[in-house]
Amino acid sequence: MRVGYAIGDPEVIGAIQALLVPFGVSSLALAAALASLKDAEGVQRAVAEIVAERERIIPALRDLGYDIPDSQSNFYLIRGDVYGLVEACARVGLIVRPFRVGVRVSVGSARAERPVPVCGHRICAHCGHRRICALRARRN
Repeated sequence: MRVGYAIGDPEVIGAIQALLVPFGVSSLALAAALASLKDAEGVQRAVAEIVAERERIIPALRDLGYDIPDSQSNFYLIRGDVYGLVEACARVGLIVRPFRVGVRVSVGSARAERPVPVCGHRICAHCGHRRICALRARRN
């Protein structure tokens, strides 16, 4: 679920509204957004969990040899040739978004993120990431 808002010049807002999908926010998403406005502590806990998980997962993937720039958001980018990574992650139930420069991975709860290093290990072991496999061989 994603909910957002914009404040701006009426002409800019009009241009944005012209591009929006009608009824793009479901009633469930709207109810969740309104509830989150009333629960600042709950929002802060969720943010803290995402930050902690991001700080756990990025070093784990870097240890496997993946090139991941620093992130301050609820996602990170695995840069480089990621052939096979999208499919390997999908096999363990993790959806990533492929881009020309790599894949974008959203950070979720600790439970949801557990498959990420597993994907990295499987890619390293099975799909020809020679550079990463060489790094692992030197560490072991």
